Amino acid sequence: MEPDTVYYAPYNERWNHPIIEKFDDAYYAEKHIVFPERDDSIDTYPGTIGEAQKSMLIDIRDVLVRNNTRFVVFLNPVYDQKRLDDADMAFLRELFGDHMVDFSGKNVWTEDYHYYSDDVHFNTYVSCEMLRIAYTDDLESRQNLLDSIYNIGSK
Repeated sequence: MEPDTVYYAPYNERWNHPIIEKFDDAYYAEKHIVFPERDDSIDTYPGTIGEAQKSMLIDIRDVLVRNNTRFVVFLNPVYDQKRLDDADMAFLRELFGDHMVDFSGKNVWTEDYHYYSDDVHFNTYVSCEMLRIAYTDDLESRQNLLDSIYNIGSK
């Protein structure tokens, strides 16, 4: 691989699916998918980033920065609406700064199971929207887009 060269994975026709914004109820009935009940409480995952993980994440960040890589670290929206532990989140924000985009927690996508093929995997529409937001160069515009997905009452 040559520096400053962009490499693309070969196109594979089997992944050429239409982008479906929301699955219909028949999809879930056919696959016997049942989503767990949730309450309105805000829950967090237990802390998982220890010293070994911190060291590895710092090494990864250093390689990306040293190679002038344009990167974004995503915190995915999971149907359970949980957020990362506060200490883990603070570490990641400090380490990655504006290169991290948090889609976790309660937002327009995690509120509606129709955006998910199961309780963890969101659909291609959500993926495309996440990429559109994450790779918005203007940070104020990016923040406005993020605010719009967390402003649940407006959707």
